[in-house]
Amino acid sequence: MSTTQSEDPNERVDHPRHYNQHPSGVETIELIRHLPCNFANAVKYIWRYGLKATETPLRDLKSAKWYTADEEKRRDMFELWHEPPPKTDVVWRALAHQVILSDPGSTLADYLDALLRGSFDDMHAALESAIEKLTCEAGPPEVLLGESFGVELKPGQYFVEIAGAASCALCSGKQVVRLKLGKDGATYDSKLAFNHFMLCPKAKEAV
Repeated sequence: MSTTQSEDPNERVDHPRHYNQHPSGVETIELIRHLPCNFANAVKYIWRYGLKATETPLRDLKSAKWYTADEEKRRDMFELWHEPPPKTDVVWRALAHQVILSDPGSTLADYLDALLRGSFDDMHAALESAIEKLTCEAGPPEVLLGESFGVELKPGQYFVEIAGAASCALCSGKQVVRLKLGKDGATYDSKLAFNHFMLCPKAKEAV
């Protein structure tokens, strides 16, 4: 296994740096080749998030979440909750333990731990926690599409601050209700809360 990146183009294809930098010394492919397709993709995205220059960390985490949800959907759809493990099950489990022990508390370690236990709830929780943390670290967006919030923007205007937020009383979803424009400092009310109510499944049930 290679742990360094050479200038050889074939090496960048065979052993990409973002897949072989883990402190455990395990390369991504060594573990995911033993997993079902959806789990293999999810682990791949978590493994590389923040390391691959062409992708954003948030996109990697959301991709992992999508593949996890799709695997859960697949098992429900085809009643595969008692699907027999692959013959190499013991191999990936040993490698997963090695990864977890070398980097405890990381998103990858938490996800693999949940995968070892077969807990979809904990897989989703590990990803949601990482997504929330990453979103908070990024801070409020500097540019938002005005039409998404029912506010018409003029050329040169952009949102610099979310000036207020509220929770949907029915589903507890966060709704932006006031936005501050960077051009003149004015604060505008948003129609997003109303739009949410029109789409909220809980609201439809209450009507």
